[in-house]
Amino acid sequence: MEKMTTRNKRIHLFVLIFILTAAAVSAQVKTGGYFACDYARGQSESIFSRDTFLNPLMGIVFSGQASRKINFVSEATLTQGNVVDITQAWAGMALSDYINIKLGLFIVPFGQYNENNLPHQSMLINTPLNVEYLFPFRWRDVGAVAEGMFSGIMYSLYIGNGLAESDYINAGQQFKDNNKDKAWGGRFGLRLDQGFDAYYSLYRGKYDDANTRNLVLQALNFSWKTEELEFSYEYTKANIGNPDGFSNGNANGYYIQFSFYFSGIQPVASYQRYKYNDDFHGPGFNGSLQPGTGIAREKSRWSLGAVLRLSNNALLKVEYDFNREKDIELKNNVLFCQLAVSF
Repeated sequence: MEKMTTRNKRIHLFVLIFILTAAAVSAQVKTGGYFACDYARGQSESIFSRDTFLNPLMGIVFSGQASRKINFVSEATLTQGNVVDITQAWAGMALSDYINIKLGLFIVPFGQYNENNLPHQSMLINTPLNVEYLFPFRWRDVGAVAEGMFSGIMYSLYIGNGLAESDYINAGQQFKDNNKDKAWGGRFGLRLDQGFDAYYSLYRGKYDDANTRNLVLQALNFSWKTEELEFSYEYTKANIGNPDGFSNGNANGYYIQFSFYFSGIQPVASYQRYKYNDDFHGPGFNGSLQPGTGIAREKSRWSLGAVLRLSNNALLKVEYDFNREKDIELKNNVLFCQLAVSF
């Protein structure tokens, strides 16, 4: 058996203390959770050329009211390899009907998918391409958030440590700031009726150790939901500041998703695309003194699948991904299946 690292010991201890504390005040705490496991079988040139079970996930969420104005959420996950992670841990104060302040570790309010990507929340099994490559999966930050809604207008403003520089943007997740700058951002939305939402998101911060170059991310998303169908669209864009002698990097992409209800089954179709160009980062990147070999990728994907609702809190999902990359012919389509349970 592998020895437990000091970090994991601390995390396990934190989770244990939190569970014991929650039990002591169980009348004020709500407990929930989720479980998922995937199966993948791909063509000969995919990374799943040998069929495999993968991505076991277990999560537990505590939420509640410490007082009339103080609320809190804590979420811990257990993933493959016995890795325990704290996904959220924040306390909030409701200052009025229009503003709530959060302090701690929070899910970054950027776009729509980042806050709704757990297996029981999403109809797709695979992460859409633009979300997968243009920011970290389930992107989190440590800092403060102010959010609220009035007259159908929703807003979130935040400040935090921000992302760090890495070979790709999606590898920039950090929890201790790597420079003197604090990143900031916001999301502003409009709810025209109970089924239609539209949001614009912005993130900006210095991301290199020297505190000199900016990373700017933007997102635009729409969603429409009725009793019969669901439609969503999300566009993301990145401007990547690079050192003198290198042109700035840029990336953009989007996904479109449509589904409808049919006799207990929910067929779903999605088209996704992203383009990523960066002369300075990429494979081999090791800080400002060691440039990478560069990034020049353009990829698209059709995802076709269906969601079967086994019960109110259990889903069986099937998805087939048709992958295409510019100027490259690969037999890398993949079939995925997933069981997702919430409780």
